[in-house]
Amino acid sequence: MARRRILIIDRNEQFLEKTRGVLREMGHTSFVCRNADDGVRAVIDWRPDMVLANAHTSDGDFDFTPRARDIDPALPVLLLFSGEGEQTAEVFERAGADNYLVKPLKEPELKAAVRAALRIRELSIQVGALIQERDALARDSAGSELDREARERFYQFEFFKKIVGIELQRSKRYDFPLSLMLVAYDRSEEITGSPFERQLFADLARIIRQGVRDIDIPISFSEETILVMMPHTDLDGALVVADRIREQAALLPDTYGAVEETTVSVGVVSSEGAPRLEFGALMQQVTRALREAKRAGGDQVVAV
Repeated sequence: MARRRILIIDRNEQFLEKTRGVLREMGHTSFVCRNADDGVRAVIDWRPDMVLANAHTSDGDFDFTPRARDIDPALPVLLLFSGEGEQTAEVFERAGADNYLVKPLKEPELKAAVRAALRIRELSIQVGALIQERDALARDSAGSELDREARERFYQFEFFKKIVGIELQRSKRYDFPLSLMLVAYDRSEEITGSPFERQLFADLARIIRQGVRDIDIPISFSEETILVMMPHTDLDGALVVADRIREQAALLPDTYGAVEETTVSVGVVSSEGAPRLEFGALMQQVTRALREAKRAGGDQVVAV
C-alpha cells in the first residue's frame, strides 16, 4: 500500500509515540493534534487520508466527524475509547464515525483497522469517480430524466459483484461485518409495465440513496428489486437502515392512479454468523428474506 497521511487526535504521549511508531512501520506519515478544533484545521491544511480520534478530546458531544466530512466526504474516521462501557456504542453512533477501537490497542488490531479504513477511502474515491463518469455520460446521452437518474445513481452488476468479493475477503480476514439489503415494492404486479413504473423506481432510488452512506453501493438487481451492499455494517445497523427506507416508502403520495399503495418489503442478511461467506450464498439468503417479508403481508423487514 502506498504511503498515506494519517491524522491522530489524542493527548496521551505514550499512546501517540507507540501509534506513530506502528504507522511509520507500515510506511505511513502521521500528524498529531490535541483536540477536535485543531483536528478540523489539520483536515483543511494537511488533507489526511484517515483519522484516529480520541472520542474524549472535546467537551460535550464529539462533533469532529461531521465537521471533517464537510471538508472531505470520503475521510474515514476511527474513534478511540479508553475502555469499553455502556455509553461507547451510543457515543460512537452519535459521532457518525466509521469504526471504533478500544485502548490499549494491540498492534495487529491497529494495523488491520488502518488498512480497512484506507481501503474504504479507496472505494469511496472509486465510487466518486464512477459517479462523475456516469454524470458525463448522462449529459451526453439521449433519454428521459428518469433514465439519467438510474444511470447516475446505480451501478452495473459485474462491478457490484467484484466490489462485494473484495469486501467479503476483507470481512473474512479482519472480521469486519458486511450486510446486503434487497428492496422491492409489494404491489410489483401492478407497477411493472405500468406508465408509472419509471417514476416509482426513481422515487425508491431517491429514498435509498438518501437513507444509506456514501460508501454503500446500490444496484438495480432486477426490474423489481434494488440491492444494496453495506460494508462495515452489522445486522442491527442494517435493520435500522432497512426500516427507515420502509417507512419513507410508505409515505410516498398516492399520485399514480392505479397504484393504491407504495409499501416495500426488505430482506436483510449480514456476514456475521453466515454459514458461508460467499456472494452466491448471501444472495440466496437475502432473496429468501425478501420472499418471507412479502409472504408475511408486505411492508416488512425480514432478516435471515
